Amino acid sequence: MNAAPVPLMTFELPAEARSVGTARRWMRAFAGEHGGDPELQDRVGSALTEALANTVLHAYAAPEVGRIDIAADIEDGVLEIVVVDDGSGLRASSSDYRGAGMGFGIIASTADAFAIRERVPQGTEVWLRFELGAA
Repeated sequence: MNAAPVPLMTFELPAEARSVGTARRWMRAFAGEHGGDPELQDRVGSALTEALANTVLHAYAAPEVGRIDIAADIEDGVLEIVVVDDGSGLRASSSDYRGAGMGFGIIASTADAFAIRERVPQGTEVWLRFELGAA
């Protein structure tokens, strides 16, 4: 017996501000096509926007424009999104820090679960989870 294929979406974008809106639209549409109601699509969009904004603002030193890899799948009614960069990774403090520092709080309040991991040898991975049937 063959199992149904798992819906999967992967793409790569430059770590630039204009990529944030593009990725947000694509991921909201992916969630909607697979049962995500408008409220869930809004939560996906908000969490993903914050994850991507952190990458755009903090992962790569100017004038370098790195890349953002995004993958999503849906299994057993759960949408999982992974945002990966090969930038400088998480830093306890930075002299070039820009932003209000609210990104992770917004992610925590909009995703059903999330995790942030440093990658070896460098970079960051942000994992987001959304239950499609959850309100």
